Amino acid sequence: MNIFKETFTIFKKSFLKLFFIETLFLFSAVLFFNFFRNKVSEYLITAQGYSNLLESSNLSNIIDVNNNLDSLNVIVQKTYIYSFIIFPIVIFLLYVIFQGMSYYLIKKNFSVKKKFNIYLLRFLLSSLLFVFILLLFIRDIIFNEFSILLLVILLLLGYFTILSYYYLDSNLKKIFNLGLKKIYVLLPLTTLLFLFYFSCLLLIFLLLFNFNLLFLLGIILVLFLIIFNKNFIFTYLHHK
Repeated sequence: MNIFKETFTIFKKSFLKLFFIETLFLFSAVLFFNFFRNKVSEYLITAQGYSNLLESSNLSNIIDVNNNLDSLNVIVQKTYIYSFIIFPIVIFLLYVIFQGMSYYLIKKNFSVKKKFNIYLLRFLLSSLLFVFILLLFIRDIIFNEFSILLLVILLLLGYFTILSYYYLDSNLKKIFNLGLKKIYVLLPLTTLLFLFYFSCLLLIFLLLFNFNLLFLLGIILVLFLIIFNKNFIFTYLHHK
């Protein structure tokens, strides 16, 4: 059977489930990111207020100075906890749970012997390094520090990570060899997948700030492309 026809047949089987999962994942990620950004901004504004108070404080009034320093320290600690503990953990859990379900449903079309919880555990372990680099990239974007090198590392790591989702029972050598052998086909496909996700996230941000039917239709179209792309990658890998 032609790979495109086979992909479309598989695509139709679980489209609604995958559409629901992908929509939940993307909207949850955007809403949490927006909450995180607002929370950190609030802390930074508060910290700036205490900093201004310290600059204008009379150093002879030790009690007020100490109180302001203590308050500033608490705000800094909260900002640190949100930025380096809560944010990475929540994003990682959202990715593992929703994307784990998504790839599991697709993989089931090519027979999955393992139960979902076992697949999810292996998916989690396989995703650790990729999500870590992704979080570093997001951090750089937030602080207006764009790194081409980090982007290249992210794309290559993401490429091999997506291949590993199909071959979770295989060793790294097999995944690496296949990734190099078929890089001319699979790398463009995975790069397109990342671009689709980026486009969808951007459209969701725009939709939340300014509801527009075109944004909504764009999100639905890109979700369609994401799901088809993921199915096509797994169908292609199934025949290799």
